[in-house]
Formats: sequence, structure tokens, C-alpha cells
Amino acid sequence: MGQRSPDQRNVRSWLIPFIAVIFGMLALQMASLGFSPLLPAIQRDFQASYTKIGFFTGVYGLVAILLSVPAGLLARKYGEKAVLSTGLLIVAMGLFVLSRAHDFTLGLTGRVIWLIGYRLSFVCVMIAIAFTAPLRLKGSTMGILGSLSSLASVVGAPFGSRVEQVFGWRGAIAAFGGLTLVGLVIFSIFYRRSSSALDRERRERDVVCQRTWALPAHRCAGHGLASGIQGTSGVGSGRDAGPAEHRGIHNDLLCARSGGIGLSSQGH
Repeated sequence: MGQRSPDQRNVRSWLIPFIAVIFGMLALQMASLGFSPLLPAIQRDFQASYTKIGFFTGVYGLVAILLSVPAGLLARKYGEKAVLSTGLLIVAMGLFVLSRAHDFTLGLTGRVIWLIGYRLSFVCVMIAIAFTAPLRLKGSTMGILGSLSSLASVVGAPFGSRVEQVFGWRGAIAAFGGLTLVGLVIFSIFYRRSSSALDRERRERDVVCQRTWALPAHRCAGHGLASGIQGTSGVGSGRDAGPAEHRGIHNDLLCARSGGIGLSSQGH
């Protein structure tokens, strides 16, 4: 029997967090992709025109444009788990606000809150998958994520229609909010970055730091050489150093300091 690879030995360390991300994504997508059968009932209840109901659904694109980049920045600063969990909670809040709305304005407010949480969560799902799965399985895991996203639509639409027949569209929207909370609990408990992802992130951070400090040292070495030649020619000509030479000496000192810091950082 051959020796197992590190990925095989540590399969549990990434598989459980991966499944947690899948549950969070399913809870997120079931409401987003499965609420479309409820739109006629929502339109009748709010007495909304087709223009209004079109804006009600199309506001998704506006929120996506405005929040996609900030969502990534928030994930970088606070971590994908915190932002995704917060996003799922905001989604549930928006769904519950929509389920209690009695006019179009309040319903649109709930929809916008829901979509803000959705955009924060969706971006962080991609980040969480990247940090969870091994490098050799990146393509497969992304394919699984895409197929299960389609499954959320297949399951979510009939689920919403069935609940609407019994409890009305408000009950169906509230049920989607409850499923989102279930996904939030599962994700919060079981998700964590795998040890391989943490090691990879640490190595990338070290490389960035080394390049950041090495660049000033490289530039300063060339600048010091040029300034030294210029200063030597000034001394050989027998004239006093002017303002330009004084600025060159000052820049040489600054470069020597930053170059020394860069070299010492690389040594560590």
C-alpha cells in the first residue's frame, strides 16, 4: 500500500469547512433564486405596476455594482468568516422585513437590505472556497459550487410555491429567512480555514514583504552610485558643493537608511 499524500491525510481538515460553505451558499441562493414564483402575489398585494415590480427585481444589479468591491475589502480586513456570517444575518433580516411589509416602499426597503447581505455573502463564499479546498481540487470544488447553486434554484422555487399555497407569500419569504439562519448557524460552527491555506497565506505574505523591502534597496543602490559619481566630479573640479549636491547627499543618506532596513529584513 502506497503512502498517503498530505492532502489525503488532511482531507477532513478541508472537507468539513467546505461542506459548511456549501450549506451557507445553499441557504443564500435558495431565497435569491427561488422567490420568483412569489412575484405575482407580491405585485398584487402591493398593487405595484410592472415598472415598480421590475425595479423591485432589478435593484439586484445596482447593489451588486456598488458593493462587490467593498465586500472584498471587508473580507480582507475582517476575514471571510465574519463578513459572510454578517451577510447571512443581514439577508435574514431583509427577508423578515419584506415578509412584514404592507406597502411597496417598505417591501423595497426589505429587498435592498436582503441584497446588501447577499452581495457581502456571495463574495465571501468565493473567498472561503479558495481558502478551503486544496490547490489540486480548485477546479472540481468550483464546479461543485456552481452545480449546487443551480440545485438551490431547483429546490427553492418549488419550496417557496408550496409554502405560499399554505401560508401565503409572506410565510414563504419568512421561511426563506429561517433557512438562511440555519445556514448561518451551520457555517459559523463548522467553518475554519484549513492549515494548508493558512500556511499558503503566510508564505505569500512573506514574499510580498520581502519584495516590498527589497525594491527601495535596489533603487537606492543605483541612486547612490549615480550620486557618488556626481559628487566625485564636483570635488575634482575644485568648486564648492551647491544646493543640488547637498540634495544629492541628503538623498543618499535616506537611501542608505531604507536600503539598510531592506537588507536587514531580507536577512530575517
